Amino acid sequence: MAISLSRYGQFLDQTFRLGIYRSEYEQFLEQMRAQHPEWERAQREGLNRLWNKKVDLAELKSYREASEKKKPYPYDVNF
Repeated sequence: MAISLSRYGQFLDQTFRLGIYRSEYEQFLEQMRAQHPEWERAQREGLNRLWNKKVDLAELKSYREASEKKKPYPYDVNF
């Protein structure tokens, strides 16, 4: 028995909206997270090391003032 395309589309739409469908990848991730709960903490620590840094505004200002201004068109030989 074949399902018409519109009914199949409605089925998929309802499935995704209700959160019934789980891909193999999502199932694998959930299983690994359940087996290794410490991974999430380690991942958050790594992200904090990379992104959550304090910015010294005085140092940033002096860096910007010391840098050379860019030319409006670097390939123009008449500058």
